[in-house]
Amino acid sequence: MSFVGAKQLASDGIATARRALTPQANVEASLERAISNQAGFTALARNFPTEWATMREEMAADIKSQMPIEGVSARAYARSRVFISRQAEATASAPTPALIQMLASEFDFISELQRENVEYCADFGIRGLKPGSKLSLVMMQKLDFIFRDRVIATRQGLDHPQRRNPSEDEDWALVATNMRANGVADSTLEALKNPASASPDILCEGSVQFYRALYELPPEQGARLFGEITRDAAKTAG
Repeated sequence: MSFVGAKQLASDGIATARRALTPQANVEASLERAISNQAGFTALARNFPTEWATMREEMAADIKSQMPIEGVSARAYARSRVFISRQAEATASAPTPALIQMLASEFDFISELQRENVEYCADFGIRGLKPGSKLSLVMMQKLDFIFRDRVIATRQGLDHPQRRNPSEDEDWALVATNMRANGVADSTLEALKNPASASPDILCEGSVQFYRALYELPPEQGARLFGEITRDAAKTAG
């Protein structure tokens, strides 16, 4: 899962906070306004209050130090990303409804991204969005929802971990079968396995159909596979 572009969501709120550097009460009030419309930050505050308190203090310190707005925003989301990524095992062990909600958010994001920017769609599906990707406001909000759902799933995975058997070849074969049933050619399936020489159009469409096939699996099976993908992606990123 990718957080590129999410940092832009906080810019307007941080700007408000920057205009009220002193006294401390004004900084605190500005921070509250800065996070009030950010689903990901709100989820962190509710589900990881101790860690969020530390992050909030760091954000306030950055604001008081006159750090540029983009720097404050980037650091806040970078800290959040590192923290949640380190909990990937818990995320993958979340109850089935939480993982399916995560999957649904990512499926919605990549489906909309296909209509907006095929190259970004291919990036997200294969390796995650590249740093510096310029997303529309709608896509940034959807990315924030992905982060929110991941935070919630991680909390539930810590509190109510589900033990699942590892996936088997038959599971992935069913995904491929579902993709073919939705009109995906074998050449596209091969491109997803070896993306280096494939065009963005093919990789984007293949990625969207991969998410669709996962989402159409029975919930427990979809959760098991998506949990493994989430865990493996965090290892690769780390």
